[in-house]
Amino acid sequence: MSVSVFDHPVLSGWAGDEATRLALSFEADLAAMLRFESALARSQADLGLVPDSAAVRIGQACAGFQPDIAALRASTARDGVVVPGLIDQLRRAVDAPARQYLHMGATSQDVVDTSLMLRLKPLLAGYERQLEALETEVGALADQWGDRPLMAVTRMRAALPFSVGDRLCTWKQGLVAARHRLRGMQDTGLALQFAGPVGTLDKFTDGGGALRAALAERLGLPDPGGPWHVERSRMFHLATTLAQTTQATGKIGIDVALMVQDGIDALALTGGSSSSMPHKVNPVDAELLVALARKSSLNLGAAGLSAVHENERSGISWTLEWLCFPDLLASTGAALGVTARLLRSFRRMGPERPANP
Repeated sequence: MSVSVFDHPVLSGWAGDEATRLALSFEADLAAMLRFESALARSQADLGLVPDSAAVRIGQACAGFQPDIAALRASTARDGVVVPGLIDQLRRAVDAPARQYLHMGATSQDVVDTSLMLRLKPLLAGYERQLEALETEVGALADQWGDRPLMAVTRMRAALPFSVGDRLCTWKQGLVAARHRLRGMQDTGLALQFAGPVGTLDKFTDGGGALRAALAERLGLPDPGGPWHVERSRMFHLATTLAQTTQATGKIGIDVALMVQDGIDALALTGGSSSSMPHKVNPVDAELLVALARKSSLNLGAAGLSAVHENERSGISWTLEWLCFPDLLASTGAALGVTARLLRSFRRMGPERPANP
């Protein structure tokens, strides 16, 4: 077993998601951090806060910059965050007259938080598209098998007759609700972080409001109107949105796992095989969806703990975010892909109909 199934060389074929892996990669993080630094210098130049030539030089350095990874690893072990070592290396790549303007007025948290927001923007949009496709797939299943009879089950006991379409309706409701939450997160939750060392943007006489607005526009992120470096409700909202998405797919998974039980015969699908019992078709994707939903709930608890930041910066809570949010994102990306694969494996819903005489 590796540290994570999501990037395991073999298990990732079952539980991995390439789009999420790329968004969480250091290469993507580095590109977003450099984009922040270049955009900051350009926005400052546009407002007359730094020479235009300095912004040009900084932008050029950021565009082609390749850090010394070994040195960056060592500096991060010392500093507990990648940005000080990165800025130190980047300063050496900028000409001396412009060097003093690099990272001006910003702090490490501005870079790290904004990098995450920039990477989440296309990733969450992709999740939303996947949810929409899942809704369509569930609708197609309803068109094909929705009128077939099914026994509703409450508290694990037979309740009243209803239809395959009725069960599919509950699946679709969960997917629609998850998509709406993701849409709301994209509209209001992914904001620029630009607060400076203690949240006051003390380098700028007007409080930095004009610069923050210009930087937000340049990066294509909402201007939050102020700092959120220790007011982490947007991060907890993100965690809740991700966990609720896996809960919607987990609902599908647990229903499928129960419907394929011997003696129930409410669903036939292709699935995993057994090494010792060739007659078995195991609902491995359904099981994975339930496991991912439960794992996300555990990480949601950690995200709740990380939402409380002491004073003007918390190394403890911020670090805890780095530990739980990648798992939340990886679980969500995996759950959406696995759900699509599971729905495509359905061969029949509802009881087998007798052949015509």
